[in-house]
Amino acid sequence: MASTLMRPTIGLSQTIANVSVTAPLSTHSNVTSDRTLVALLTVLVALSVYWLVFASPRSLHPRDSKIRPITSAIPFIGSIGFYKDRVGFLRKHFGNPEAEDFHGGVRRITVYDASIVLLAGTKQDAKNFFCSRTLKFTPAYHRLLSGIPAGVTPTAISTQDEWDSVFKDNLKKAIRPERLAKLVPQMLEDVRRSAHALPEWKEGTGMINPKDFSFPLIFGMSMRSVGLAELADQPEVMAELLRHYWAMEKSSSYWSIFFATVPFPSSCMKAYNAVGASQESRLDSQDDESLMTDDLTAFTLYNTIPQIKLYTILLKAAKQRLQEARVEDDTFSMLLERGLDIHQALRFVMTGLFAAVFNSTTVAMWLLIYLGAHPELRKRAATEVFDRLDSIADRQGNDWNSKSRVEQLQALSLEEWENGFDLVEAALRETMRLVMEGTFFRLNVGASKGSEPQVHGENVKNGEFLGYWLGSTHRNAKIYSSPNRWDPERWARGEGSGELEFLGWGVGMHPCTGIRFAKLEMKCFAVTFLVLMDWDSIDPRTGENFSLDTLPVPQLNGSERMPLRPVSFRFTSY
Repeated sequence: MASTLMRPTIGLSQTIANVSVTAPLSTHSNVTSDRTLVALLTVLVALSVYWLVFASPRSLHPRDSKIRPITSAIPFIGSIGFYKDRVGFLRKHFGNPEAEDFHGGVRRITVYDASIVLLAGTKQDAKNFFCSRTLKFTPAYHRLLSGIPAGVTPTAISTQDEWDSVFKDNLKKAIRPERLAKLVPQMLEDVRRSAHALPEWKEGTGMINPKDFSFPLIFGMSMRSVGLAELADQPEVMAELLRHYWAMEKSSSYWSIFFATVPFPSSCMKAYNAVGASQESRLDSQDDESLMTDDLTAFTLYNTIPQIKLYTILLKAAKQRLQEARVEDDTFSMLLERGLDIHQALRFVMTGLFAAVFNSTTVAMWLLIYLGAHPELRKRAATEVFDRLDSIADRQGNDWNSKSRVEQLQALSLEEWENGFDLVEAALRETMRLVMEGTFFRLNVGASKGSEPQVHGENVKNGEFLGYWLGSTHRNAKIYSSPNRWDPERWARGEGSGELEFLGWGVGMHPCTGIRFAKLEMKCFAVTFLVLMDWDSIDPRTGENFSLDTLPVPQLNGSERMPLRPVSFRFTSY
C-alpha cells in the first residue's frame, strides 16, 4: 500500500539515484532542480536586461561607419543630456565655436529609439543638410520635439508634404503685399496702445518688464496677422492662449516625448490637458452638432499634447464667428474663402502662431535689451528714424508736423518699411545671430538607394534623423570677429555674408516662408518703441545700467531665452 501511494512521486529521483520505492523520499533533488531553474531564469533576465538597457544599440555603430558615436551610461535611454542641456552637450562634444581651433565635425547619438547624426560647423555638411530634397522638416520636429511618430512610408510622406504645401501656399496669401500694407498701421497702433497702457506712462518715466511687455504684444500682433483678428483685442483670451502655448512647450521633455505613457510629471501634464480638453469639447459640441461633426477626429491630431486646449479656445471663437455669419478682413476668413474647412483653418492658425510664440517674442525682447545696453547705437537708430520722417515732410502736406510720430510712421508705404531703417534691421539680424544657438532637425525619407544625402562622405540611412547646430555657425570665430559680442555694424563690414554663414531665416530647401512678415513685425515693434521713448537696460536689484560688457547673456537652453540675471527697462517717454 505504501509503495502504491509513493509511486507517483518518485519518478525523477528513481531515474537519477536508483532509489528504492520502499525507501523514504528525499526532497533535496527537487530543491536543487528548482534552484537551477531559478538561476537559469535569473541569468536569462539579466542578459535580457543588459541587452535591452545596457548594450549599445546597433544604430549607434552602423557597419563601416566612421562617424564617431557618443555613448551614454544607459544606452536604452540614450543621450538624455542632449535634451537636458543641449548647448552644453554640443559644446562638450564638439568644442566651443568661438575658439580659433574649432573644426566642428559630425557625431552620432541615440535618444531612445531614434538615431540622430549631429553636424557642426562644416560648410559642406551644412549644404547637404539644408539643400537635400529627401530631408524633411516637419516629421523630424514631430518626433524629436513632440513625440508624434515620424512616418516614413510613402503615404505618410505624401500626406505631410500635401499639408506643408497647403500651409505654405496659404501663408503666402496671408502675407501678400497688399495685406501687409493694411497690417502695418494696425501693428504700430498695437505698440502705441501697449506703451500708453503702462502704469507709469502718464508720469513720463518708469520701469518695464521686458518679457511682460514684449511677449503678449508680439503674440497679439501675430494673432491679428495670421489668426482671428478679433482675439487680438481680447487681452484675457490672448493671455490664456499664450499661457497654453508655453505650457505645451514646458511639458515637452525627454521623458514626455519618448515615454509618453509612463507617468512622469510632464507626461501626466500632457495626458491631463488632452483628457480635460476632450471633455470640454464634448460638452461644447452639444451647442451646435452641425459645426462639431468632425471635432473628435480633429482633436485626435492633438490628443497627446497641450495643443488641444489651444484648439478648444480657437474653435469656440471660430464657431461664434460662423454662427453670426460674420466675415472679417483677416487670415481666418481668407482661409475659409479659399476652401479650407474650419479644422484645417485652425490647424493653419495654430501652426502659424508657433513661430511667433517661440521665436519672434524672444528675439523682439532681446532686440530691445541689447539696444538698451548700447546708448550710442540706440540714439543713432532713433535719429535714423526721426531723420527719415522729417525728410519726407515736404511731400506729406501741411499737417505732417502736427501728427504724432506714430501717425507719421503709419503713413509710410510698405516699401519704405521694408527697405528703410537699416540700423534697426542690422540690430535685428545681430540679435537673431546671438539668440538662436539651438539645433535644426531633419528626417531622411529617401525611398530609393542612391538618393540618400551624405555627411562626411557617408550615406544617411532612411529613417535616420539629422541635427545641425546653429551655434557652430552663428558663433564661429572664423566667420565673425568677437562672435559673442552684440555688434550690428559687423554686417556692414561684410561679416557673415558668405554662403550658409547666417541661418536665422532658414536656407536651402526650407527657408522661412513667413520671413517677410516676421521681419516687418519686429521692425514695426522696435521702430515704434524708438519713437515713443528712450530707455536703458538696468539691473532692477541695484538700479545700475547694464553695458554690453555687463549685460547678462540669454539662457539658450530655455525656449523663453530669458536673461540669466534679471533685466528691466527704465524708460522716459517723449
